[in-house]
Amino acid sequence: GRQGIYGFEPPEGPSAQDIAERNAFEAEAAYWGIAPEDYADTPEGRARAEEMGRRAEARTKAELIDGKRPDSFNQDDIAKLDFSLVSDFDRDQFAAFAPTAVSGFGKDHFASFDPTAVSGFGKDHVAAFDPDAVAGFGKDHVAAFDPMAVAGFDDRHIAAFDTAAMAGFKADHVAALDATAISGLGKDQFAAFDPSAMAGFKADHFAAIDYGYMTALGKEHVAAFDPMAVAGFDPEHVAAFDPMAVTGFDPYHVAAFAPTAVAGFRKDHFAAFDPLAMEGFNPLHVAAFDADAMAGFKGQTLKELDPESFAAVTTDQLAK
Repeated sequence: GRQGIYGFEPPEGPSAQDIAERNAFEAEAAYWGIAPEDYADTPEGRARAEEMGRRAEARTKAELIDGKRPDSFNQDDIAKLDFSLVSDFDRDQFAAFAPTAVSGFGKDHFASFDPTAVSGFGKDHVAAFDPDAVAGFGKDHVAAFDPMAVAGFDDRHIAAFDTAAMAGFKADHVAALDATAISGLGKDQFAAFDPSAMAGFKADHFAAIDYGYMTALGKEHVAAFDPMAVAGFDPEHVAAFDPMAVTGFDPYHVAAFAPTAVAGFRKDHFAAFDPLAMEGFNPLHVAAFDADAMAGFKGQTLKELDPESFAAVTTDQLAK
């Protein structure tokens, strides 16, 4: 069918929510001094238009709730919904709710949701969630979230998640979170991530995490890191790793470390390194090694340094 300037076919008889979203879109375009059509061609405008289209389509498909359109509910209406009723809601009904209304959901509502239905929530919905209510989500709920919607969580939301639910996060969920949201993680939550989810962490994420959390990670977590994310570690992060965890580092991880960060490696870390990972160290890394830590090197480990890096080893380091 015909598509409007926002990238979707406007439903017949626009609801108050349709009108509000369209007005907000046009106001944003006006803020940037461009026409709505031109704003819709920008990355931000395109993403916003697509989300508007998704919700508009959902509003035309969503079944009524007690005889009312989902998009007509406000925060107080939602807060009064019976827990048993919300367990029957589907993704179109969730997508149809106004973002300003979903803050009415409580912890027990969230716990009652059909996990497959939460994929209907968008970023604006997620940002509006009551942080205390997030504790109601389980692992299956988290796994079903649209990754782009996860970007709506902030540090207060993340801090409220039940530890067991963290295993539902996938790499693309983690990658969608901003560094401020990541700073809300607790140590037990961090340790509860599925190792495969670690691939979603970025350098600014790791830089925002308390260094003490590194003690909770194992070899499988470390092996899954995106090598480019390793650049976010500082010496305190490095020093906190369990020696057995560093066996998960490969040459690509090692090459991405900031030279200043490797000063955090201790004797027991170097003793545990996979010899092949040593190929990733460059002369700047080697020059920064703590001299006392060098005692952890085994003959085979040192042999894996490339000649240029080996040449950077100081007399003081070798004496250890």
